[in-house]
Amino acid sequence: MDQERPSSAPVACRSCGADNPADSTYCAYCGSLLPRPEKEEAQRPDDREGSVGAGPIGRRFSAPKAGFKRISVAWFLVLSVVTLGIYPSLWVFLRRRDFNSLSSTEKLSDVVAVLPLGVTLLAFATGSSLGENGQGGINLVCLGLWIWIAFKMRTMLRDHVAGIAPDYAATNVAPSPLWTVLFTSAYIQHQINRLIDADILRRTN
Repeated sequence: MDQERPSSAPVACRSCGADNPADSTYCAYCGSLLPRPEKEEAQRPDDREGSVGAGPIGRRFSAPKAGFKRISVAWFLVLSVVTLGIYPSLWVFLRRRDFNSLSSTEKLSDVVAVLPLGVTLLAFATGSSLGENGQGGINLVCLGLWIWIAFKMRTMLRDHVAGIAPDYAATNVAPSPLWTVLFTSAYIQHQINRLIDADILRRTN
């Protein structure tokens, strides 16, 4: 039988291999989420269907839940079209505090959050005065910002859920980088909706 690791034993980071204090949640060297001790893992509720722990995964954990608004992806896309692309940029800015409340080393500053909205409004303000090349350049910058921020938000969601249910986070939270690129903030909103349905995030609307 394997000997149980003492609670004071250092925890090795799976990303960089560095040893960290036993009570650490994130690696002090690379910032990665540290693995849970085996004893703590063994105390997690059973995930099997029909067991006492079955049901929405969030109900098995008593930690306070971060709050987010639930918006259907269809409505998100309608608003994006009606506002000529302004809504996704506004959505990023309005959700920044919700994302920063997540348990993640990644943070979304106000400056970063307002950049897509600023670039989008600049594109409308300049109109055709910049010519096709100039307008196309601004659109590419805006798209690049959306993709970059979408990946930041993806990381924040995955980090947060990994601290609650590591196995669930690895396979169920924004698992597709391709969809993150193609649908950016709409895909992130879809993931938020799924986490609300799983009772991991708290619905605020």
